[in-house]
Amino acid sequence: YDGVFVAALVDHSDESFLYVGIFEDFSLNKDGSLNNVVLKHARRRLLGSSREDQDPNEQEHWLDDQGDYYPIKGDALILDYKQIRTINVDYFYVDFEGE
Repeated sequence: YDGVFVAALVDHSDESFLYVGIFEDFSLNKDGSLNNVVLKHARRRLLGSSREDQDPNEQEHWLDDQGDYYPIKGDALILDYKQIRTINVDYFYVDFEGE
């Protein structure tokens, strides 16, 4: 595979967010359990929300070509594994024409 796409459902106080991005790295605790997951090109959305649910004045913040996700600025997003309720991993392949 050429990369790993991750979708993680993360609980924050009263709300849950779905984070998506390209898997970059992870770290372990001293006992060997997963500590965190690092994503590149991360985006997020409030679970259960969609573009139609948003105030029309705020819709310019949505990524038109990325569906109902907000971009997350920065080089990487670090998700604390303790807050991740579920995680989906999808391996992908890049097919370059002519190769």
